[in-house]
Amino acid sequence: MEIDIREIRMEDAATAARLSGQLGYPTTAGEMEARIAQLLQSPSEVAWVAALGGGLIGWIQASRMMRLESGPFAEITGLVVDARARGAGVGKQLVAQVQAWALAQSYTRVVVRMNVTRTETHGFYSKLGFVEKKQQVVWDRQLPAL
Repeated sequence: MEIDIREIRMEDAATAARLSGQLGYPTTAGEMEARIAQLLQSPSEVAWVAALGGGLIGWIQASRMMRLESGPFAEITGLVVDARARGAGVGKQLVAQVQAWALAQSYTRVVVRMNVTRTETHGFYSKLGFVEKKQQVVWDRQLPAL
């Protein structure tokens, strides 16, 4: 399977939105287009897509992070592979892209966070050499519109 990994583009919005829905985060093509536009303008965000035969079968997003307590690192903030292409090495190639980018940024760590219920994802990252460091609780508050 010849997979092309390239940076995300505006024209990827509709397929990226569909894939996001497979991950459990439904969104519209228009909303995704706005997010991609913002991402492309951000110095701390990057994203790549996996293409096969001209069609997208996955995407990954990473962020440059810095914490006072632990220093700089790269974080995988989103990864989805089309359900029909899972298990074919696409996710592994996307993660490898992030790791290469992180090393080019002089980062010595890549971090990923995931829902504890995504047990198949835990195994995926474990096979790639990631080690579970902690479990945490996420609190979320919707702010009122201005």
